[in-house]
Amino acid sequence: MKKLLLILLVLITIVSTASAASLSLSLNSLEAISEGDTITLTATVSAVGDSVANTSLQLGALPAGTATSDSLVQTIGTLSSGQSSSKSWTIRGDVAGNYTFNVTASGTSVSDTFQNASLIVNTAAFIEVSNKTCSATTTSTGNTITMNFIVKNVGGSPATVTINMSGYTSNFTLTSGSASSSSTLSAGSQSSKSYVFTATTAGTPTITAGITSTKNDPTDQTCPITITSTTSPTTPTGNTVGGHVRDCSSDSNCNDNNPCTVDTCTNNSCKYVNTLNETTCGTDKVCNEGNCILKTTNPILDKNTPGTDGDTNKKLGETDTQGTNYGQNGEGTTPFDSTWIIVIIVALVIIGGIVYFILQKKA
Repeated sequence: MKKLLLILLVLITIVSTASAASLSLSLNSLEAISEGDTITLTATVSAVGDSVANTSLQLGALPAGTATSDSLVQTIGTLSSGQSSSKSWTIRGDVAGNYTFNVTASGTSVSDTFQNASLIVNTAAFIEVSNKTCSATTTSTGNTITMNFIVKNVGGSPATVTINMSGYTSNFTLTSGSASSSSTLSAGSQSSKSYVFTATTAGTPTITAGITSTKNDPTDQTCPITITSTTSPTTPTGNTVGGHVRDCSSDSNCNDNNPCTVDTCTNNSCKYVNTLNETTCGTDKVCNEGNCILKTTNPILDKNTPGTDGDTNKKLGETDTQGTNYGQNGEGTTPFDSTWIIVIIVALVIIGGIVYFILQKKA
């Protein structure tokens, strides 16, 4: 009889133990956030073995540097055996750091159970702009301007940076770089930006790089530019000296159409330098003291001097400063000296007298 009672007691104990109620608790994993951001902490509680009445979840006192607007205690009520329920808290990270949160599950006639969750709060992302350069403040149409700068994330969290270029479309063409772009910079990373603009129209535009991010609003970057026209200015009346242009803005303004001079524009003034003598300047022509003359190997006939239009041949009947006469073919011949005319006349008179004397004597 005693053995039978002992067996019954053991069976009652086993049944009683098997049906004893308890609670199980689990928390979600928390990913890192940055200062000012929020994250949701969710706790899931389940009844084990038997139903549990007056079930509740309680978030422990929040560590300094974090906050929540939700109630720390969240009531669930009765959980049937095997039933689960979840409650959440929205937690904000105000200060960078590593934090631990404690959640406790409790109910009637059961032992409390608890779990911990860890959270990393990073310093907030912050975009800074540095090393801005503009290649020039003045230019002329057809030339290019380059704008450079660096964007850097000095915070501890990623941030998306957006750049929009403006203020240039009426006077420039963007020839390198994107007018609008967006990219994500991880903590501590940076990106170099470069834009090339070709001037198309004279004016005074201001190229602007508008920069924004998901965490802060960096200072926009600007390049004020003055663009002048490259059209050659009209030479003012009386702005020539000796047939040469005096004022200029480029070498092309100084062209005197003389192949025997080198024409350059220096400090807005034309400079003319003779080329080396014997430099070829045309068919059978060479340069001589800045003039283009006919090339010849006969020193006697080498009497050609250039005219004002660069032509080395004189017109019919003209003479040069050496007295050279120019015939129908334009070639110069030395004029007959008048002294020789007198000598010839005298010789003819003497010869005529001698002939006359001889003839009279024979008669």
